[in-house]
Amino acid sequence: MKNTNSTPSLYALDESIRAVLECADLDGTDESIDINKLLDELEMQREVKLENVLLYIKSRIALGKAIREEEKNLAERRKAIEAQVESLKSYVANSILSHGDKSFESARVKATFRASTATVCLLSDKPTDKDCPEEFVREKITREPNKEAIKAALEEGKEVAGWALEKRQNIQIK
Repeated sequence: MKNTNSTPSLYALDESIRAVLECADLDGTDESIDINKLLDELEMQREVKLENVLLYIKSRIALGKAIREEEKNLAERRKAIEAQVESLKSYVANSILSHGDKSFESARVKATFRASTATVCLLSDKPTDKDCPEEFVREKITREPNKEAIKAALEEGKEVAGWALEKRQNIQIK
């Protein structure tokens, strides 16, 4: 069921204004319709609609920012919890192993050990390629378009195959 109290869309208002302007008797000889009054009413509705849409955009931007901040807070909390879990696991493992036990089991929980081998650097907790002989360093190369260089070349009038500058209008809402 359509809401009869709703205002027309921004598109519909723009189309109405265009239609009035196209059909208007601009020389003022047609007195049956007050064109200026009609245009003023449509413009007022359009301004209200624009304001409402822009305010809605502002609220969505604020909500997105709040969500991003909450994501950051949740990530920090997750990392703190994960660090706490690792610390507690180490604490329990040291206790079990220091008593010569190989496992712990109760009616509600069981802890066992499995052997593994890890490669550790004796020089640093966070090793870099400088902490390793050259023969064991892996090099990663990434390739991507340098858009800044392409833009500079295009602005100088040079041709770059498959690339062009595109003029845009970016709306700023405050």
